[in-house]
Amino acid sequence: MNQSAQADLQRAGLAFRQGDFSQAIDCAKRVVLQDQDNTDAHYILALSHSRLGNVEEAEAAFVRAASTHAKPEEVLHHQAAMYRAVEQQEKAEQCYLAALARNPDYVPSMLSRAALLSEQKRYDEAVNQYQEILTLDPQNVKAMSGLGAAYNALNKPVLAREALTKSLHIAPDNPVALNNIATTSLKLGELDTYVDYAERAYQVAPKNQDIAANLARAYERVGEADKSARLYQQAIDLNPYNTETHRDYSRFLWSLDKKGAYLDAVDHSLDKASEDERVLGLLLLKGELAYRAGDLNRAFDAYSRSLSIDQSVEAMMGRAGIHAARKQLSDAYSDYKDALRLAPANGEIRHEFATFLLGQHDFVRARETLAWEAPREHLQRQIALEATLDRAEGGERYRTIYNYDAFTTKMTIDPPVGYGTLDNFLTAVEEELSDLFNTTQQPIDQTLYGGTQTKGDLWETQNQVLLDLKNALFKTACRFVDTLSVDSDHPFLKHVPDMRTSFLEYAGSWAVKLQSGGGHVDHIHPEGWLSSAHYVVVPDAIRQGEGNGRGGWLRLGAVPIDGLDLPAEHYIRPEPGALILFPSYFWHGVEPFESDQFRITTPFDLISTAS
Repeated sequence: MNQSAQADLQRAGLAFRQGDFSQAIDCAKRVVLQDQDNTDAHYILALSHSRLGNVEEAEAAFVRAASTHAKPEEVLHHQAAMYRAVEQQEKAEQCYLAALARNPDYVPSMLSRAALLSEQKRYDEAVNQYQEILTLDPQNVKAMSGLGAAYNALNKPVLAREALTKSLHIAPDNPVALNNIATTSLKLGELDTYVDYAERAYQVAPKNQDIAANLARAYERVGEADKSARLYQQAIDLNPYNTETHRDYSRFLWSLDKKGAYLDAVDHSLDKASEDERVLGLLLLKGELAYRAGDLNRAFDAYSRSLSIDQSVEAMMGRAGIHAARKQLSDAYSDYKDALRLAPANGEIRHEFATFLLGQHDFVRARETLAWEAPREHLQRQIALEATLDRAEGGERYRTIYNYDAFTTKMTIDPPVGYGTLDNFLTAVEEELSDLFNTTQQPIDQTLYGGTQTKGDLWETQNQVLLDLKNALFKTACRFVDTLSVDSDHPFLKHVPDMRTSFLEYAGSWAVKLQSGGGHVDHIHPEGWLSSAHYVVVPDAIRQGEGNGRGGWLRLGAVPIDGLDLPAEHYIRPEPGALILFPSYFWHGVEPFESDQFRITTPFDLISTAS
């Protein structure tokens, strides 16, 4: 290489290090004109184009550089990083695998691929990748911390703690490991330990948005509202576009009955932002929360602003729902139809459109919209809507799907050993739950009103009383499942064989505390297969029917679709210690009641993991 090309190469490298990527490209191009096979020049071109977002130009340069570079795995690793930056995850993984094919022990690509797998929720594969790294490098703190996070996501907190504790022995002040072990402690139901580790992580890295947000959630869990609000706001200041933190903060403010301020942080971030794609997530979040709060004008403005930037199906569907609520039926139909045309595989859009059509008694189009093979995550709502359509049309199949006599039960749980009587056990459960109700307002995104609900999964605990309750409920539910027949043509009964195996497990659990005037609007549980209501405390007025009629009772079959007059068909009276079970696709709600006593329940969902 002559002196001129050597000088240009040096200038290209300096410009790249200084962040002047356009200048780096110009200089590297002059080198390539004189030396077409210059590996360093092609590498600088690849990295510079990558930083500028010029993907096609970067791709060509990466290929040339990798073909002659002494360490092609390094080049492929950086090419993968470019793909991740532009959310081309499949190409990124292909590059990581190509790098590892060249050098199976190249830890940077192994680490990045494991992180990518976790981002894609392929946690089992991430665990395997992290374990391979630790076989090569047993002291790799990043791998240990990542392994712990993956185990957390797989709901294996004991294994997560083991990995994270090892990482802290090597690097006791590693903020990511401290933050992850805080999350592990929460899953184990150790609230004090959760707060302790979250505080330690924050002391080490107070400018880390994820850590500040986690500490805010920790303070929220233990009722430290002022501290929580301060940390939420700090986390948002660190990253104004993080929708997860904004969502949690808005929910938190709503739960404290600060309903006039629940969107203030979102609005403040939007006011400071430019009109580009970064604000789309905030606009969609604002539209969703405002819609749930019944503030249709703010929701409509948010969705409209979002659509002026990008014609997303989420914003179209949100605006369609507002049109429907305002009885602007032709506009709603148009938005739903456009959204479904753009995303025909989106089950949420398909079901929202079908719900709208059912409300308009447009049964032909509703049936056409429901004519698809619903995946597991949309199956319960699919069954509910198909059955509702059949009921609205006077069909006979509906009664085989909503068979209340066959598919519902009320069973009394057995008190676990050591409590003596059922009343003693329920009293112990009530005492343990009392510390978990640290708000008085219903969550903004839940079905209850006139009460509150615990946060997180109730069974993520080390509290022995609650674990005893968990086991008692599970045993009772299994007894019911054992009574069900099998029918391969029935959407509920065909899953019974899977439910009779060790694959039966909880999909979610929580506790609800309703006060006088409280109840639940009608809904289904899309994430379950078998749903429930277990009664810890039942007010005397509900048990004795003093002027309440069916107040506080569980109602089944009332369809919550505006325009359809399909009332409740079945009611079940609650009793202390009773467990009511029913298919998750059953429409169900709770009649409001009047009493000076609280009504406390511990509902849960069950699923089969066999598939």
